Amino acid sequence: MTPIPWQHFLPTGDQAVDQEHAALFQRIVQLDQTWPPAGVLLPSALSELAAVAAQAQEHFRREEIAMLQQAYPGYWRHQSAHRHLERKMSRGCPGGEGEPLTPLTPLLLAQWLGAHIQAEDLPMAEYFRHYRTFKAEQEVVLTAPLQVNFSKIQRYISI
Repeated sequence: MTPIPWQHFLPTGDQAVDQEHAALFQRIVQLDQTWPPAGVLLPSALSELAAVAAQAQEHFRREEIAMLQQAYPGYWRHQSAHRHLERKMSRGCPGGEGEPLTPLTPLLLAQWLGAHIQAEDLPMAEYFRHYRTFKAEQEVVLTAPLQVNFSKIQRYISI
């Protein structure tokens, strides 16, 4: 069963994040291609699952650093979602607590990633866009030359 591919509704608008998401989806498709339809898991499938987990963890850390740098208010909730999937994958049950690895594992990973992007990453990316705009506006204000009308100040001082 082929996992859902990268979808047009998933881009966050942040090019770096979107490229990482697309790469994760591609890695899950590769996992699906090595995954046996039923029966014993081959070492190649387990190795590919470990590669998906490592790539996801690396992506999660980059997102979390960006969230901290930009004071994202949803950081703890978002980080918790990352840790939840990491715990599941480390136990070998990405479909849910206690679920064994099955032929549906790649599909479940792709579904989780798609749902996570919609629920967590889209709001995060929207916040980042506003944060960056705000920071850019503040830099303009702070670097603008100070214009003081000394005649008004002198009038108030002489009173």
